[in-house]
Amino acid sequence: MYQRIMLIVILIIAGSFIYLNGYKTTKQRVYKDDERWQAIQNQVNKICYDFNNILICLVSIGIFISTIINDLDIYLSLDRALIFAFLGLTSRNLVELIALHFYNTKI
Repeated sequence: MYQRIMLIVILIIAGSFIYLNGYKTTKQRVYKDDERWQAIQNQVNKICYDFNNILICLVSIGIFISTIINDLDIYLSLDRALIFAFLGLTSRNLVELIALHFYNTKI
């Protein structure tokens, strides 16, 4: 069951990555890189930067808690840790896609 859920999440993120690249090139061609498109890109980049900072803070808090509490025994396989790292790094594309759709309709 866990593998199916992870596979679905990975497929969603991979699909959003492919869709994001096509969407950005289409909109850049339609808007011809004007000031409106650059303003949208700036807002989206701010959102993605904040998302990365939140991820870094969450990982730092987790590391801090695991070093403070000595009785906390968490066993995590390397495969699972790599999957979580992959999902954390690639979920930025999903956040960028959602922010791009939001600001494209708002601005």
